Amino acid sequence: SDTPSEGEILTEVFKSTGGVDWKILRGEAQTWSALGTNGTAGVCEDGLILGGRATCDFQRRVKWLDLSNVEATGEVPEDLVYLKGLRRLNLSHNGFTGTVPESFGLVR
Repeated sequence: SDTPSEGEILTEVFKSTGGVDWKILRGEAQTWSALGTNGTAGVCEDGLILGGRATCDFQRRVKWLDLSNVEATGEVPEDLVYLKGLRRLNLSHNGFTGTVPESFGLVR
């Protein structure tokens, strides 16, 4: 399958939005940085719930992701559309530029 794992998706989100400069707690930063060391493993399978910024469903998919107030920058990452279990996403109070990707309208 060409679809990246949730760990890969979230690692890319972290990298592409200036994650190393995010305003988050030290424990959160360590958890997010650890994503890159977990290869293709799923976030929920590893017990990495990203410093309390995510919850998982019974199928071990990220269903809720809160990236509010972390001072993220850049464009809204289109890779988030690949989080198939995602039902709630909070990106408020950040420095995103551009528009929300059109593909987000196709997600059900």
